[in-house]
Amino acid sequence: MDKNKLNYFISASRHLNFTKAAEDCHVVQGTISKQIASIEDELGVKLFIRKGQTLSLTPAGQKLLDDSNDYIEQYDAIENSLKGLRFVFDDSLKTAVGTMEHPLIIEPMRRFHSSHPNVEMIFSTYTYGRMVAHFRNDTLDIGICHDICADKMFDMKRIPVYSGNWNIVAHPDHPYWNMSEDARSVLYEQNIVSITGGEYDVVYRHLSNNTDFRHRRFIFSNALISMVSLIESGYGIGILPPFFDISKWYTTLRVEKMVYNPVTTGFSLVYNPRKQKMSVIEKFLQYYK
Repeated sequence: MDKNKLNYFISASRHLNFTKAAEDCHVVQGTISKQIASIEDELGVKLFIRKGQTLSLTPAGQKLLDDSNDYIEQYDAIENSLKGLRFVFDDSLKTAVGTMEHPLIIEPMRRFHSSHPNVEMIFSTYTYGRMVAHFRNDTLDIGICHDICADKMFDMKRIPVYSGNWNIVAHPDHPYWNMSEDARSVLYEQNIVSITGGEYDVVYRHLSNNTDFRHRRFIFSNALISMVSLIESGYGIGILPPFFDISKWYTTLRVEKMVYNPVTTGFSLVYNPRKQKMSVIEKFLQYYK
């Protein structure tokens, strides 16, 4: 199953219509039908249930769709690795961060590259669930994530890299700043802008599990930049770790430490101690010890 076939399948799964998938992929409908049939023959499973003009995914089709982004990334990583063969590298290091951990790796990565310029750095950003999956599939060497994510990787080694109270972030004109201290401490009637919700969303978990808070509702986003854009636009307030110096990038935002019932979830560097390339991993870890 090559990358083009997988892209045809992803488009067909999203549209549940071969004609629209063909338009999306700039091919004729027959190509979509032929390639989907080819994948089904290759895997020995049916991916779609066809009832007249209506399509729906089978359980096997849904599973393939759920994993398709990981497969595409693996294809791209292989292609990039092969293209990079024309360069001479002593070794390579596959690293990743979650949604908000970029500031925790930039300086160590800069220093590592300065000392080891012939080590290829393959760097990605993942959702926390996908980072866990990549470690379980042994496709990552090092990851930096919050401790809720790190706890899911109990068989990996970890180095704490940050701890401390998180900050309240909002536009200076947001009504939150004019509330009484008591009302602000419980986030009274506030819309909380956060990322994704669910088990890996630190803020969502913290506020949902603490009955002292009196917020109105959550507004979810899928990335840090869109989350901050919503905060900057006044749709709600956010809670972010201090290492993300938001005032440096968004000068219009006001930031204060969360004092009452604060979010205190820390962040860790996670790595697989059973990797064959421990020598290069150890070299990178020196910048965190």
